[in-house]
Amino acid sequence: MREAVARVEKSTRRGQDAGEVRGDLDAAQLGFVLVSLALGAIVALELGIGLDLEAAGKTVLALVAGPCQGAP
Repeated sequence: MREAVARVEKSTRRGQDAGEVRGDLDAAQLGFVLVSLALGAIVALELGIGLDLEAAGKTVLALVAGPCQGAP
């Protein structure tokens, strides 16, 4: 899990540098949260729990996207 968190953290920092990810977010914490969400989604799918992945993805994007990324 540490490797996955580190990869997401690195991607988050690149996104922040490009203005695609909110700069006020802690990249390491966001990495942990997103990897945890992914693991939870995998477990939910394996248990047959209905999950709207498209809606979940849009929600995460709305939470982390930079100013111009979330705009229509």
